[in-house]
Amino acid sequence: MMRMRLDGTYEEVASVIKEFRTTRSVNLYYEYDIDQFPSDRKGKVICYFQYEPPKRQTQRIQLTTLNGKSITLDLLDGRKTDMGNGTTIISGYSYDIFS
Repeated sequence: MMRMRLDGTYEEVASVIKEFRTTRSVNLYYEYDIDQFPSDRKGKVICYFQYEPPKRQTQRIQLTTLNGKSITLDLLDGRKTDMGNGTTIISGYSYDIFS
């Protein structure tokens, strides 16, 4: 767990804390809560947080051509969306270490 001290006006500190709250990879814990912060002057908030980097998943897809050949791709952050009417959208990131 890491420790962070924020000094500034209520608006400055509140905006930084708001950013941390909206980030999925950061879990925020308070020693002094922002609600106890004097809104008319400067103050400090001491926070503890854990950073958990997002986990990237690999998805393997296999496509078959009209002549029966098979193509296999590994996608980072792969997603499969069924659009209906037999249409499927597959998206993700592909990389080639040799290019």
